Amino acid sequence: MKKLFITAILVVSLSAFVGSAFSQVAVGSVTLKTLTLAATEYSVSLGQGVKAFSVQCRTASDVRIAFAAGGTATSYFTIKSGTTYYSPTLQSSPTIYLRTADAGAIIEVEYWK
Repeated sequence: MKKLFITAILVVSLSAFVGSAFSQVAVGSVTLKTLTLAATEYSVSLGQGVKAFSVQCRTASDVRIAFAAGGTATSYFTIKSGTTYYSPTLQSSPTIYLRTADAGAIIEVEYWK
């Protein structure tokens, strides 16, 4: 009984997260980006038709994320080590910009079309 209840909560939470425009047949993809150099901005293009995405660091590093080139130096927010950023909808260009203070950080970006 407990297991069934937890599953129901997850389905409701996922529905609330992605909204009604998210298709149940959406295809999820994962892209790994290694930020080879410290304090260097890297871009990740998610392609057209992306409905939602999440970003997390597989290594123990804080990640700066921005939505415009050069933004990781001035206009960014930080994804703290061990946490995940979720963006349930996209309003503009599906390119994100990432930077860490640690060379070799591996960033995991999951997105749905």
